[in-house]
Amino acid sequence: LEARRLMNADSIIRQRLTALIGPDAYTPQGQVCKQQIASYLFASPEHAAQVNAIVHPRVREDFRLWTLRQAASPRPPTSPRPVVGMESAILIEAGFRQEVDLLVVVTAPQEVRIARAMQRDRAPRQAVVQRILAQMPEEERCQQADFVICNDGIAPLVPQVISLLHDISL
Repeated sequence: LEARRLMNADSIIRQRLTALIGPDAYTPQGQVCKQQIASYLFASPEHAAQVNAIVHPRVREDFRLWTLRQAASPRPPTSPRPVVGMESAILIEAGFRQEVDLLVVVTAPQEVRIARAMQRDRAPRQAVVQRILAQMPEEERCQQADFVICNDGIAPLVPQVISLLHDISL
């Protein structure tokens, strides 16, 4: 959501994406055209690298500033240690691994992920599969994780999250 917000609000991102993809990168109302960006981005690894080189440095900068603001916010002396989370389908690929202390991967079987993405994005199966293939393999992502949570619709999520919070001593 924050990356999308920045793609809409940040003039540098807007200028560079428009120069790269063309005026169709944004709607006439000035909003990022998600379909146009996705079509370009997932057409080839080179395209993905070009878009990521424009968007991710600005997202990283925005995240760092946000975390500094959170750390500076006053907290009651008895409050638990603050936890900041970053959600990203491509956290590792985008070079954000060094921005986090712990990497939690939420995984599900590929068919479950495809069905959820098709429903969420109202996207055809082929487009969702193409996105998945452009990302790091799920097994590799899980190997790099400090914690893995299974969100397959069968395994209860709450006990997994409680275990995670316990393991990181919150």
